Amino acid sequence: MNFDLPGTSEAAAKISTTCLRDFSAPTSSKGEILRFIVSRDKWPVPYLIRYALLLIGLEDLGRSEKIAFYIPLSYRGRHGAVALQKFGMRLYLDHDPHDEADRAKAEKAHHEIVRKLESAVRIVESWILRPFSEEQVSSGNVTIGNQYGTLRRSYEYFREGARRAFAGDESKSEAVSFGGLSLVSDPPEGFYNLVAALNAYLSLLEHTLVLALPFTDFSPETESLPDFISQRWGDKYGRVFDSQDRDARRHRDQLVRLVETWRNTYSHGGFDKHQATIHFHVPGVGAVPAAFSDIRDSPHFQFVPAREADFEEAMKTLDALDSWLQTGPLSDAMLWILEGLDVRYDKDFREELRLARDAGQLEDMIQHHSYLWEQNANMDW
Repeated sequence: MNFDLPGTSEAAAKISTTCLRDFSAPTSSKGEILRFIVSRDKWPVPYLIRYALLLIGLEDLGRSEKIAFYIPLSYRGRHGAVALQKFGMRLYLDHDPHDEADRAKAEKAHHEIVRKLESAVRIVESWILRPFSEEQVSSGNVTIGNQYGTLRRSYEYFREGARRAFAGDESKSEAVSFGGLSLVSDPPEGFYNLVAALNAYLSLLEHTLVLALPFTDFSPETESLPDFISQRWGDKYGRVFDSQDRDARRHRDQLVRLVETWRNTYSHGGFDKHQATIHFHVPGVGAVPAAFSDIRDSPHFQFVPAREADFEEAMKTLDALDSWLQTGPLSDAMLWILEGLDVRYDKDFREELRLARDAGQLEDMIQHHSYLWEQNANMDW
């Protein structure tokens, strides 16, 4: 715990004299202990609760089986404790088992403690952590949670929906007439799922490129991680891969064509770059698409915007890119990402990563970090 950060002493004084003024070191217990489960909505970041309590001089008794921290306290003379256990935050308060009124007071104290610690955390965040966080983020001393599995499942969900629909299992859409004759039914379910799958895949790809950044020559001293994260997927792709890599260029070009045909068109109000939806008026001819004969390349040219062949061609492009990601320049990064491990961007981690890769011991490093993750997740100290 670093108590040397700017604003710490002021925040400690503020907390001690306001929201936590009724807290003190533990006193003798009255007897039985009531256990209260505190929801994550109330205390979403458990270690900030610990931080606030340590600021006023309370002591963390440390880790034990299935317990990450345990801090005894006294609230208005009532013995208690705050603990982070395997299944969440717990608040313990004693009471006289023979006195119903005392039990009611303990339950009231529970709600008061929860609210007061929420207030204390807000002071910690605004007085200490907010300015410190900006410095840490700009220095690359951060960890990004690995959401690859979740994003992958989203992509595969829509992809499977499209596959089933194009195979003939889609739910049938009824023709709807808006004040006239409806000649064509709504586009099939496969088309909607195809567009959704492409959106999900691009989200997955962007996330992958961000997680892969420490496996490149990234240095927070020369480039900004937040700026990289805010870039479009194409710019991220260009930063991560060598512009001279033919395979990288080929996969990018194929993905760009796919994205411009399906994803971009239907992510921007149904308008594509070729102006297929814009028609200009020609005397004696009528309305002519601004894309001219090139409209044949637009989804708007078809009665049904996407067919099974379109879906298969799109998935072929994405599968080829997936295969290359796991065997090409990002193969080491993909080993880490597919393991589900979070990624750090600080100097120590990048150096550990470099040494492991140079020594051919990346898999050993992955196994070690997987063990540490499981140990923390299960609180098996």
